[in-house]
Amino acid sequence: MASYYTLLLALLCPLLLLLIKLCRAKTRDDELFDKLPSPPGRLPVIGHLHLIGSLPYVSFRELAIKHGPDLMLLRLGTVPTLVVSSARAAQAILRTNDHVFASRTYSAVTDILFYGSSDVAFSPYGEYWRQVKKIATTHLLTNKKVRSYSRARQQEVRLVMARINEAAVARTTVDLSELLNWFTNDIVCHAVSGKFFREEGRNQMFWELIQANSLLLSGFNLEDYFPNLARVTTVRRLLCAKAHNVNKRWDQLLDKLIDDHATKRSSSVLDLDNEESDFIDVLLSIQHEYGLTRDNVKAILVIMFEGGTDTAYIELEYAMAELIRKPQLMAKLQAEVRSVVPRGQEIVTEEQLGRMPYLKAVIKETLRLHLAGPLLVPHLSIAECDIEGYTIPSGTRVFVNAWALSRDPSFWENAEEFIPERFLNSIAPDYNGNNFHFLPFGSGRRICPGINFAIATIEIMLANLVYRFDWEIPADQAAKGGIDMTEAFGLTVHRKEKLLLMSTMTRMSYSLLLPILCPLILLLLFRCYAYATRSGGLLDKLPSPPGRLPLIGHMHLIGSFPHMSLRDLATKHGPDLMLLHLGTVPTLVVSSSRMAQVILRTHDRVFASRQQSAITNILFYGATDVAFSPYGDYWRQIKKIVTTNLLTIKKIRSYSQTRQQEVRLVMAKIVEKATTHMAVDLTELLSCYTNNMVCHAVSGMFFCEEGRNQLFKELIEINSSLLGGFNIEDYFPSLARLPVVRRLLYAKAYDVKKRWDQLLDKLIDDHSSKHRSSLLDNNDVESDFIDVLLSIQQEYGLTKDNIKANLAIMFEAGTDTSFIELEYAMAELMQKPQMIAKLQAEVRGVVSKGQEIVTEEHLGRMPYLKAVIKETLRLHPAAPLLAPHVSVVDCNVEGYTTPSGTRVIVNAWAIARDPSYWENAEEFMPERFLSNTMADYNGNNFNFLPFWTGRRICPGINFAITTIEIMLASLVYRFDWKLFTSRIDMTETFEATIHLKEKLFLVPHLALPWKLGH
Repeated sequence: MASYYTLLLALLCPLLLLLIKLCRAKTRDDELFDKLPSPPGRLPVIGHLHLIGSLPYVSFRELAIKHGPDLMLLRLGTVPTLVVSSARAAQAILRTNDHVFASRTYSAVTDILFYGSSDVAFSPYGEYWRQVKKIATTHLLTNKKVRSYSRARQQEVRLVMARINEAAVARTTVDLSELLNWFTNDIVCHAVSGKFFREEGRNQMFWELIQANSLLLSGFNLEDYFPNLARVTTVRRLLCAKAHNVNKRWDQLLDKLIDDHATKRSSSVLDLDNEESDFIDVLLSIQHEYGLTRDNVKAILVIMFEGGTDTAYIELEYAMAELIRKPQLMAKLQAEVRSVVPRGQEIVTEEQLGRMPYLKAVIKETLRLHLAGPLLVPHLSIAECDIEGYTIPSGTRVFVNAWALSRDPSFWENAEEFIPERFLNSIAPDYNGNNFHFLPFGSGRRICPGINFAIATIEIMLANLVYRFDWEIPADQAAKGGIDMTEAFGLTVHRKEKLLLMSTMTRMSYSLLLPILCPLILLLLFRCYAYATRSGGLLDKLPSPPGRLPLIGHMHLIGSFPHMSLRDLATKHGPDLMLLHLGTVPTLVVSSSRMAQVILRTHDRVFASRQQSAITNILFYGATDVAFSPYGDYWRQIKKIVTTNLLTIKKIRSYSQTRQQEVRLVMAKIVEKATTHMAVDLTELLSCYTNNMVCHAVSGMFFCEEGRNQLFKELIEINSSLLGGFNIEDYFPSLARLPVVRRLLYAKAYDVKKRWDQLLDKLIDDHSSKHRSSLLDNNDVESDFIDVLLSIQQEYGLTKDNIKANLAIMFEAGTDTSFIELEYAMAELMQKPQMIAKLQAEVRGVVSKGQEIVTEEHLGRMPYLKAVIKETLRLHPAAPLLAPHVSVVDCNVEGYTTPSGTRVIVNAWAIARDPSYWENAEEFMPERFLSNTMADYNGNNFNFLPFWTGRRICPGINFAITTIEIMLASLVYRFDWKLFTSRIDMTETFEATIHLKEKLFLVPHLALPWKLGH
């Protein structure tokens, strides 16, 4: 590493000397620049760069007030830069001499990202730019075209409202920043490509590309300050390497989109005025007429994606933040919106927006006070020009500080205050760039062509946010002083912290539900009363806690961590067996290893079934998967398929190369952070790693490469929330069987199933096509789970839904356990430095010195690694309560007769912390597993059941353990780790699985050199 920096210094020193020499040369242009107002304190080489803070537009205004209120010259590095800070000077630049200052500065980064700067924003002024501007204004962003996307906007608004509604019902915080970001992303993606990337699963890839573009365009680019140095070939390669990588990823996305559209066009004649025609359709239709190359088309698409996303999202977030801080303004806007929209209407429509002047004023005031682009994109003079008595040389870079103009106290009364009323009078400025105190979208030839698109997107969402909900600041945020308005500057300026708010459905929203819910509540009371007053039964003899209430039974005794509540109750009222009435459902709780053995081995066949659930029936296609299928011939067949075809040891070994590939990718990402001493979001990295492993085994694809990883992640999370959340049928099954209740309660499950259908049908159809064109050997390394299931479909009589059910459960179950246990293992090791040192010593002792990564052949010689993983599974089982069992016949258990259909919950978490078996049961002590007599994963020791036992034991044990072992060994082999904060927060959260509430951030340090090229 030291030699690398030495080489870099040897390269840069002579270049720096050359730079200094070049800076000393005096030209006529320098003489003209010297006449312009300029701040004192200019330094050699860097000029005035040291005077510019982290918010340049603020620094520019402060400097301008003292040294050049109209025009001011700054030397930013070796580049003379004219800063415009008054409306009068802005008018002289952007209107009087608009044609002179209509060009753009050259940048290698924009040249790479925008295909030779052939987009509408960064293209230099000339014939090509005029042609592209015409295309944007007359074909892509006309009023008619923007209106044609109304249906897409309404659809996306409904989705956002539904998500906020869920949070309102659950009284959870809404991450408005994320919701609004995805909303604007989807709107732009649909307009550009005709697709919602969220449905396609490509929204994460798209978001990452937008972020990468923004960082490259807004970061410190050497060429912006030292262009001569940046032109040196070696330096240029170093500086532009990342831009080339991002450009390649854009190519992958855009080429696929363009090819798909070209195929569609070849099979049909498209009407460009039709609302179904998107930007790509239009550009392909006029490509020959305007002589556009494929790269020209891609450049225009990239700038549409980039420019169309940020402004709308940022302004919506700022608008809501300002309204929350001014409750009287929020109330005034809500009163206007709710008076225009007829009572009981579900959402605001675009036809109603024209009658909302205060809404428009709020948006204008937000754009005035919080411009997404506070410094208009730099202009460049193409000829010498006189401005305000000064001669400005050709090739001068010009910044117009629109942020300073919009806060000019000589024009705006109370300029720093949020006062929408200032825009209600008829002479108030509009967005068209004619008032040079208000330029949110620029002015003149280079005015933003997407104004109408952005405003339509902002108006419809803001109106619906205030129409449907009342809003407040979360209590913890209010205690800290309210909303933090600190800003961060990049390509755009935005709030540094996310906007988290609490939503409450308005009275009109609740009024729609009351006529439906009242009779249902009465019916529930009647049915529960009937059940509660039945005479005693066989279960009444079992130990049970006192305090059972009418209707809800013992539900009030169960806290947010059921496994803990059940252990506490069992300690007092039934250490082996305990009966709880959860709603109307009697539930047998098993809390000792002795009783677990009776249930799961002695009477395994009796308790091998699952309780029927509408949720699992919907999500897993009639519960025909291996986990939730009821006990019987079909389940035995599926279990055989999984254990003998899908999850054999041979099959798992065949994925070794894939695991190694994924480990290398994770290691490379951590190396990037280690070299810059930045913290690593291990939670995100490990989640992506396990996602990719499962996706490749199931489908033969890495969803991150396919761009579907975000869709997959969302589906898994929704499944988990549905399976682990409060389901009324688990407590009041009779009520849940009523059709009207069923429709209300399970709408979300049906929606997510449709999304699973889209994903799984595409995967299966693609594999079916492959099968028709080749004969596949199921034992071949290349055969994935779908290949195998299709090959044996006829033999076992499987329907397509049977296949989809088992794919869904493989995705669901295969992802969470490995990721959760890896995260817990690292969290525990970081709290015990002596243990991580011991593990590192073992791993580094086994792996040959200088070897790049751990291989799976090494793992067999790492007993302490295996002990650490076992101890993690003991102390932190991902599923602390085994999936509920159901008895298929009456059975005598320890002298108690349990009727057929009894639900049984085995508290594996309590058993794994039983102090009568485990010494220091609450402590993390891997050494306990180094003895040969200790527990293994096979379910034979009933004090240790991380993967269950008996007929229903998890068939994916070997897959999960191999995934965990290779990653944990690699993490401690390649890096030394430090805490990012003073301590790790081990607070947990419980859903379908239990996991850490907060993300795990750690700081890596390279323990071994990383080979170039990886």
